[in-house]
Amino acid sequence: MSTYIDTYYNHFTRKCHGEDVPMVNDQAYLLRYKKNLSSYRYDLENMTIGYYHKGHGDILWKNRRQVLKDNSFLVTNPTENDWYYDNKGSSKRLDTFCIVVTPDLKKQFETYSLCRKKHLLDDPFTPTNEELIFLERTFSAEHYPVGQLLKYFYEASNTEQFAFLDAEEIVVTVLNSLYNNQMTAYRMARRIPAKKNSTKLETLKRLLVAREYIHENITAKVSLDELAMTSSLSKFHLFESFKYFFGKTPHQYANNVKLIKAKELLMNNQNSVSHIALALGFADVHSFSKLFKKKYRVSPSHFVK
Repeated sequence: MSTYIDTYYNHFTRKCHGEDVPMVNDQAYLLRYKKNLSSYRYDLENMTIGYYHKGHGDILWKNRRQVLKDNSFLVTNPTENDWYYDNKGSSKRLDTFCIVVTPDLKKQFETYSLCRKKHLLDDPFTPTNEELIFLERTFSAEHYPVGQLLKYFYEASNTEQFAFLDAEEIVVTVLNSLYNNQMTAYRMARRIPAKKNSTKLETLKRLLVAREYIHENITAKVSLDELAMTSSLSKFHLFESFKYFFGKTPHQYANNVKLIKAKELLMNNQNSVSHIALALGFADVHSFSKLFKKKYRVSPSHFVK
């Protein structure tokens, strides 16, 4: 398959389905499709990891609505609360690379990830009682290793080489990346000034929302009030927690993102220094050049051919 238009392709079975794939709870799925879906209810018993090259519509969960954007990914845990995709009224196709993880496969992975290595050698087939709960919301694929990995497999699925990749190994690779992302986030969450772990994790989720907002509005001057409203944190709570978590204030972080983008544009010889500075929301070329030189130890003109 190369286009997947109006077709569900399951890489585990190497079969195509014109209509919905008949889901069985004890089977894993690796699906590629490019279809117009007016709505979709996610399986509550399985874990779902979805990459959306072209995203349209909204994801609804616990009375919250998230816009499904291009180049984003979503993880849903097995849950009693419905995850629901809504795209009614649109004729656009959803271009997706999706993994459905069965409860049994998830438990095997949790046993491997959470048990001591000696236990895995002495008693490799007794499952752990512990459970991994992953952060649930849509994230930009560019900002997370697991998102970049999902994008890589999506791109591979559009080539002839995809037929030579093993579906189960793809799932294991993605789960390992997702787990490493999660553990990194947990370690970083310890920096957040709060007593309860549940408070730290909830704060972490909201800080990630604020960070996404900064990246999505790279050409604008984003205020603390905007970030506070977007992340549902008070301005002062956001400022202190963001600084603890990312090691920079929101303003410093935003400037760093802009400078990284500016260097990329300059190296690709796209537009003049002044044009790039103004396009990325800097007040003037002088302040942009000063910040750029402080970060990269050379002036922006160094990259202009």
